[in-house]
Amino acid sequence: MTESGLPRIDQIWQAFELGESCLRHSPVKEFPKVEFRWFLTRTFPSSAADNQQYGTHLIFIGMNPAEARVFAGKSECGDKTCAYLVNCRINHEYPKSFGTPTRLSFVNLVPIVDKQPDRAEQKWTMLQEYHDEILDINVEILRKMLAESQDYIVIPAFGVDLNASDWRWRGFCKLLPVLEKIEEPDSRIMAVGRGDRVPYHPRMWPQVGPLGEAFRPVLGNLQALRRKYDHKTSSPRSS
Repeated sequence: MTESGLPRIDQIWQAFELGESCLRHSPVKEFPKVEFRWFLTRTFPSSAADNQQYGTHLIFIGMNPAEARVFAGKSECGDKTCAYLVNCRINHEYPKSFGTPTRLSFVNLVPIVDKQPDRAEQKWTMLQEYHDEILDINVEILRKMLAESQDYIVIPAFGVDLNASDWRWRGFCKLLPVLEKIEEPDSRIMAVGRGDRVPYHPRMWPQVGPLGEAFRPVLGNLQALRRKYDHKTSSPRSS
């Protein structure tokens, strides 16, 4: 643990490699009711029919964690979003260009757990002196996932309403440079959306018609979103 009580990246990564479904805890002693979830992940075996030595790691980026402890449905301590993403994998609904997904993972713009965004924001505000350290750890987790994956697709899925006044904006600005360093971003950073309204949260993904056709490259859209607010002073809520 660091001096603040927050975990080191090697401790988080050890839990990931050992097959833990998530690393969720309350590491900051001053705020024992504030929970963090650094990742959520699930692996799937590949079959001989897949004809792939390595499967694809789909890495979703959300706003902040809700209550899921397992990448599954509610009956297994997951949630509706996780259940939907798993079913898309089981039913082969992701684009064929994604290959065979053998791992699904979730990271977030900010790793504070609460299904109510307003309450999560209050918790984030209490942790103000730790913001830099928390976001630096969060960035390293994504960077490590990319470096250690044989093949991956990053799927931004945090919704279309993010802006500079949102308390999670700074988390977005911290993660974007990691995405900008990805080679072949047009095939590795994909999301669902329409026009400038990207990325859709999975609850907005099309329920009729082939889901795979709804995905498109979105790095340029994410960069445009950041530029839109570059000239403005960040709100105290996002600090």
